[in-house]
Amino acid sequence: MELPIELTALFDAAVTQGASDIHLVAGNLPRIRVYGDLVRLSDQPPLTSEGLESLLLPLFPAFTQQGLRSGKAASSEVLLTQGEFNFVVMAMRTSGNFSATVRILRARIPTLTEVGGDCVTVFQEMAKIPSGLILITGPVGSGKGTTALALLQEINATLPRRIHLLEDWQSHRLQSEQGLVSSLLIGQDVPDYDAGLQLLMRCGDPDVIYLNDLP
Repeated sequence: MELPIELTALFDAAVTQGASDIHLVAGNLPRIRVYGDLVRLSDQPPLTSEGLESLLLPLFPAFTQQGLRSGKAASSEVLLTQGEFNFVVMAMRTSGNFSATVRILRARIPTLTEVGGDCVTVFQEMAKIPSGLILITGPVGSGKGTTALALLQEINATLPRRIHLLEDWQSHRLQSEQGLVSSLLIGQDVPDYDAGLQLLMRCGDPDVIYLNDLP
């Protein structure tokens, strides 16, 4: 998909400043989240409701556009790739207008060596643990998801495991290697996390289940 020039410029500005997210609200300057704080992009024009609608809706399939316009769909997500980055655009209606949050992630899943720092050995040992719960927490933009995906990729690349991802939005697509990987999307494949977990425990024969959020 060829992106509008305005959106490309916005993405480039956010990446240049090391942002983890972009926030778009009608009547306001675009803002980006940098190390946890929201920063105005003063070199970008304020967004009108009509401008935001015309910028965002063409990114989505026709049936999703209709749902967002009619109010039948409260929100929707789409994954875009530009250069070395993935942009997960999450559009929603607020007070009758459109707004959006864009999550910025590197298109390539980093290795544990790249994200682990002094804890690489600890993470590598975690990947080998046959059972248990690993909980990764932190503030917005701290790298929780990136770290979790690097750990999953380590398991996928080195161990013959059945790996299931249960996600409400898909930031990356892991390709099966030593492991066998599949993803369930909330709202598309299952109605909610509870139903997804029940399905996986009954039918999925899982070795690893990844939740990108706590239900």
